[in-house]
Amino acid sequence: MSHSCAIFLMTANSTLTMISRDAWYLAFRAAFLTTFEQLSAERDGDDAAATAGFLDHIPLLSGCAAQVQIDCLLKTWHQLCHHPSRPLRPIEQCVCYCAVNELARLGQIENRRLLAVAAAGPTPLKNPDYLWLASKIRALQVTWPFRVRTPNVMDDGRLLNADLDDPHHQPVSAETRRVLLDTVGAWQVSAEILSNSEGLLCRDEVRTLGVFLQKNPRLMNL
Repeated sequence: MSHSCAIFLMTANSTLTMISRDAWYLAFRAAFLTTFEQLSAERDGDDAAATAGFLDHIPLLSGCAAQVQIDCLLKTWHQLCHHPSRPLRPIEQCVCYCAVNELARLGQIENRRLLAVAAAGPTPLKNPDYLWLASKIRALQVTWPFRVRTPNVMDDGRLLNADLDDPHHQPVSAETRRVLLDTVGAWQVSAEILSNSEGLLCRDEVRTLGVFLQKNPRLMNL
C-alpha cells in the first residue's frame, strides 16, 4: 500500500497495525470487485449473474446504481488517501461501513476467488491469511477512521446491517437522509472516477472500467 494511502488509517488510532491497514485495503478492493461484477452483469443483461452492490448492506442505500456505488467508493478512497484530516461525510461513512461488511460477507461465504483477486493488486498482499479474516474485520470495526458515536448514519459501529428507519437507532437527520436518497437516485458518475482509483485498482481494472464508461457515455457527468 502506498504511504499516502496508509496515512488515513493512522488518524483514528495511532497503534493501528499493518494487518489492519491491509484489511482496510482489502475491504475497499472487495467492495469494488463485487460491485463491478454487478455492473458487468447488468451490462451483459445477465440477470442470473447479477449480485448486490456493496452499499446494499445499508437498507436505505439498497438499489443505488452500481456505477454510482463504484464512484462513491473511489471518491471515499481518494478522500481517505489525500485529505485524511477532513471529517468524513455521511455517504463516506456509509462506504466505510459497507466495504468492511462486504469483506466480511465474502469471508463468510468463503469466496476465495474474489478474495484472491482483491489481494492480488495493485499492491499485492503477502500471503493473506483468510483464516484470521474475521478477527481482522473486527479490528477494523473498532478502529474506524472517524468517531463511531458522531456519525448521523448509525449510532453503533457494530450494527452494520441496521435499518436506518429502525426507531431503536439514532434518528437520521433530514439533511443526511436527503443526501443518501440523492445518492440512491443518482445515475451518472463524476469525471474524476478513474483518477480517484489510484492506489486501489490495478491497471487492467482501470482500463476495463474506462472502456465501460466510454461505451456508456450517458453515465458520465461531464
